[in-house]
Amino acid sequence: GGVGTATAQLAAMATALGNEVTVLFTIDQKWISEDVDYWRGFYLSNDIRLVTLEQVSTELRDLEFWPNCDNVKISYLISEYLAANQFDIVFFADWLGHLYYAAIEKQSKRGLQNTKLAVLCHGTQLWALEGTDAPIKDLDELTTIWLERKSIASADIVIVFNEYMSQWMKTRGFEINGKLIKTRLPYDPNNAFGRSVASAERREAKAPLLRE
Repeated sequence: GGVGTATAQLAAMATALGNEVTVLFTIDQKWISEDVDYWRGFYLSNDIRLVTLEQVSTELRDLEFWPNCDNVKISYLISEYLAANQFDIVFFADWLGHLYYAAIEKQSKRGLQNTKLAVLCHGTQLWALEGTDAPIKDLDELTTIWLERKSIASADIVIVFNEYMSQWMKTRGFEINGKLIKTRLPYDPNNAFGRSVASAERREAKAPLLRE
């Protein structure tokens, strides 16, 4: 699995250690095939709170930014959500650069002073483009690549899961100012969370465990 699998395992392991865990799902719900209520209930049954970006704000498409890049807007909404809530540490994926505005919030001392911002390096948009030998196609993609670089440079903690990615980032000139941690992907074979996510019966039933 990729970043989703690793993040789900990280959430499960943090919960097992007695931490209160919230997962903020930032992708548009139209891309989710299953009922969101089902997944919210599923996570809750594992003592994890699942929040979707639509619950945070319904104004995503009405926000005015230049350039008009969805990832800029999403990053801003995430920072607003984090500023209104108290978290000890927040883990972001490097892909799409959503940490950016949270870092601005913290650096400007407007908020998040007691929150550590960590980025999990699995592969940026630039890494994906290079892997498929594809060019940068538009301003939106170029902006996203810039957001990713700034997010990594601004993170308090940068977590890299293999030497290959560490060397790739170094050769591409990624700036790392926070604490660099090189470690293995979080995985606990005794934790049933990942196996439950892949349960074919649950997926087919699509039966919500929680209804609002």
